[in-house]
Amino acid sequence: MAHNVSNHPVYSGISMNVDDDGYMWFPVIGPGWKEDHNHVIENVPGYFGVGPNDNPEIYQAFTEELQAEWLGVWGGIRDYWMAGVVEFLPTEEYGGKAIYQGIGGFEFNQNALGELNPDGENPHHGNIQKFTKNAINYLARRN
Repeated sequence: MAHNVSNHPVYSGISMNVDDDGYMWFPVIGPGWKEDHNHVIENVPGYFGVGPNDNPEIYQAFTEELQAEWLGVWGGIRDYWMAGVVEFLPTEEYGGKAIYQGIGGFEFNQNALGELNPDGENPHHGNIQKFTKNAINYLARRN
């Protein structure tokens, strides 16, 4: 996706990694046992009847028809197949905003797993906390 939203307030103070192709991301998942609790919005191209998955018309349809800002995807998905982080903007019917975060890597209590991670510590837990605090503060602001 060619949309850089790293300046959105939910990412404030979070250091982004940048791959050779310019793809920006930040780590949230560490070694050890993780629950399978992804709740991403998938098959976005199918919903809008637009393909293939890298067609920019999908992004346009998603953001315009849903009054949303597409803020992130699961790290391995680099097209418009799924949305993992979205800001739903105010509409005539609903006056508020919402931040949708459905990426399963946001695990607040990572479990221990033998020698791989005996203490259940996630070295990226600070990113999860920062993102969550940023989202709450952003939604709490009156615009």
